[in-house]
Amino acid sequence: MSVTIVDSMCGTGKTSWAIQTMNESLDKRYIYIPSSRMGNLMINWLSTFEK
Repeated sequence: MSVTIVDSMCGTGKTSWAIQTMNESLDKRYIYIPSSRMGNLMINWLSTFEK
C-alpha cells in the first residue's frame, strides 16, 4: 500500500491531476479524499497498518 499526499494552493490542478492519474491506471484501486480534515483522519487510520 502506498499513500500519496498532494498539497498545493487552490487552482493549481490537484484535482485534475488526481482524476487524470486515476483514469490512466484503471487496474489500480484508489481512495480519493479531497478534504484536508478527512485527509488527516485517513492518514492516522492508514498509519495503524504500518505496525
